[in-house]
Amino acid sequence: FIDSWSGGSVTVLWDGKAHVDLNYFTLEEDFEKAQKFEAAFRSGIPEGATILRDEQPRGVGRVVSFKRDLEVDPEPHWA
Repeated sequence: FIDSWSGGSVTVLWDGKAHVDLNYFTLEEDFEKAQKFEAAFRSGIPEGATILRDEQPRGVGRVVSFKRDLEVDPEPHWA
């Protein structure tokens, strides 16, 4: 199953038995929205459990950063 919209996409892969892979992609970093989507998806599979969750930050070139890491902080984290 694949669905897409202007702000992202979702891909669901089921092995026909007990394993489901879910790829939820959005253009914005919204952790709460991702949590709500996961909860809604899992509500249809009561015996399901999240085994692995990977967050993939965005980046350019060889630099990959989460948006929250790029916010201006007047004091360095090592100070």
